[in-house]
Amino acid sequence: MSDTRLLPGRTLDVLVSSVGDAVRPGRYVLHSSFASALNFLGGGRLVSLVSPRVGPGPANVVLDGPLPRGASSLAVEGGGLGLDGRVLPLPSPPYRSTLDGVSPERARVEVNLRRLSERLPAMAPVESLVFLLGDGGPCEAGGGEVGPGRGQAWARAARDWMRRACGELFGGSLAAGVRMLRGAGRGLTPAGDDFLCGVLAALDVVGRVSGRDRRPARGEVCRLALGGNPLSNAFLRLSRDGRYHHRHKGFLEALMADGEGAALRRAGGVLGVGATSGADWLTGFTLSMERWRGSWSSRGRCPKGSTTIPSR
Repeated sequence: MSDTRLLPGRTLDVLVSSVGDAVRPGRYVLHSSFASALNFLGGGRLVSLVSPRVGPGPANVVLDGPLPRGASSLAVEGGGLGLDGRVLPLPSPPYRSTLDGVSPERARVEVNLRRLSERLPAMAPVESLVFLLGDGGPCEAGGGEVGPGRGQAWARAARDWMRRACGELFGGSLAAGVRMLRGAGRGLTPAGDDFLCGVLAALDVVGRVSGRDRRPARGEVCRLALGGNPLSNAFLRLSRDGRYHHRHKGFLEALMADGEGAALRRAGGVLGVGATSGADWLTGFTLSMERWRGSWSSRGRCPKGSTTIPSR
C-alpha cells in the first residue's frame, strides 16, 4: 500500500482502502453530497468518495477517514487522486466488480429465486416498487396500501404508471416499457431507473445461466434507459457492463451458487442501499428473472405469464 497524504483542510491522514475497477482517469465535478458519499461526474462517468460503511463498488473510492467536504472537483491521473493540488495514491489491485469466475447452478437459481419472490414483499419497504410483486402476479395490484398524508393521488397514479410500464416491458413492447420506466419516480435516482438497473443485472444472470450472450440486449435496454439524470445514467452504464457494488455482487453470487439462506441474507444487504433504491433494484431483478424464465429455466413448463426475452 502506498503512503498517504493529507487531504485539504484536514488534520488526519486519510487512507484509500479500495478503488473500483471502473474508476478512470479524468476530471470530475461534484454532483451530490451525502453523509457517507460524495458523487463526482465527468464525461458521463462517476467517481464516488465514500466511507467504509458504503464500501467497495465499481466507481467507489473508499476513504478510511473523513470525507473532504470542501472539495468541488477532483482528478484521477497517474494512479493518484488529485484534490485541490494534493495527491492521494490509489491502491492496487482495484476492487473487482464483475461476476467473472462464478459458476452458476441453474437448480440453485430456481430455488433461490422462488424463495426471494416469496419473501421480498415482506422484506422491502412499502414505499418501494415491491408492490409489483403482489399476490396477484407480476405487475398486478398488491403490496401495502398508500396511507393518508403520503400524497395518495400521486402515489396511486405512480403505481398505475409502473404497472402499465411493466406490462409493456414484459408483455408488450420492450422499448415502450423501458421508456416509461426511465426517470419515473422521485429522488436522486428515481425508482424507475433503479428498477432498470435490476433489469440489466437480470439480463447478466440470464446470460450466464443459459450460456447465451445477452450483451446486445443489455446494450439496447441501457440505450433506451438513458435520460436526463446524469447520476442514473452512470449507474445504468455500470449495470450494462455487469459491474456491481459489493452488496449487489454478493447477492448475485449467492443466488447463482449458494443456498437459499445465503441468498436471502445477501438480499437483505441490498435492501440497505438507500431508502428504497435497493428494494427497487431487487424488484426489477426479480420480476425480470420470473417473467423471462423461459429464457433460462430448465423447467419443462414455465409459470403463467413468463416469456422469453424479446429481441427488441
